[in-house]
Amino acid sequence: KAPPFTVVPMAASEELEIVLQLCVWCFAALSPIVALAWLVWSRCSLLSVLFALAVAAASTYPHPIRVCDPTRLSNPIRNMKAAAAFIRYFSFRMVVEDLDALTKLEGAKLFAGVPHGLWPVGVALLGYCWWFLPFGLIRAGTASIVLRLPVWRQVTLWNGGIPVDRHSLRRALMKGDNCLVAADGIAGMFAAQAHPRKEVFLLRRRRGLVRLALQTGVPIVPFVCFHNTTIVKPLADPWGLLRRASRLLGVSIILPAGRFLTPLPFRKPVTVCIGKALEAQLPVAEPSDELIDKVHAKLINELVGLYHRHRERCGFGGVELAVV
Repeated sequence: KAPPFTVVPMAASEELEIVLQLCVWCFAALSPIVALAWLVWSRCSLLSVLFALAVAAASTYPHPIRVCDPTRLSNPIRNMKAAAAFIRYFSFRMVVEDLDALTKLEGAKLFAGVPHGLWPVGVALLGYCWWFLPFGLIRAGTASIVLRLPVWRQVTLWNGGIPVDRHSLRRALMKGDNCLVAADGIAGMFAAQAHPRKEVFLLRRRRGLVRLALQTGVPIVPFVCFHNTTIVKPLADPWGLLRRASRLLGVSIILPAGRFLTPLPFRKPVTVCIGKALEAQLPVAEPSDELIDKVHAKLINELVGLYHRHRERCGFGGVELAVV
């Protein structure tokens, strides 16, 4: 009932629920390190060994093949309880410029969006909240290391997530599943450091998604996430060491600065704007550089156009865009 593109009011108890959920996520992310440290510190006591074994088991269960059937993704506790709280916290909204044309597209679609941000909330909510979207199941591409973290792994796989590597995406697209990827990847959240007070799209040299779309013959659906980069500000080192380590490990290694200088993100109205799909090409096993450049330029133009068409209403009026 809140006005469009504003923050939805929440009671203190609702915000506390988000804080508690974030604590669970943070502990789950650190549990492998905690288990190893406790194992060493306690000199392999029975309790520490059992905890380490539980963490190891949770890092490998369930097997991704067993959760690929969309009919298994209807459990409301898995899909709705946690997501609904985050939808309210971030006042998540979606704008689709041509909904009729998009829903009439048959077959798989490759959703490619920017920016990643420190915490890609817009990308995650678009991918993991597919149960209230008109596109059906969307498999969100996730960094492989996330699929080795307890809780993160289970929630991601139960909601249709897949590794963000080329082979997993190709396999899903060839099966007819929609896929979702942050086009700028983890490197995108570091790119903004060189362009303060601007929104930054890291796209110029990132042509892998275009090549994949051409090889599989699926249309690319561009989208822009507003406030992905403002809910948490990164505190990174000026030498770029964390950036290089993050790209090497496939996960963000950075100090988040949110509310009260904690990892708790600010309450910002996250809005995902989805543009018109780029026309699908016939599958090409080895697309030429000229064809890739042509489609890549169209993708950049559409993403830039999306940003400028919606920045005023989404609270980014006067914020210039840098495409690097």
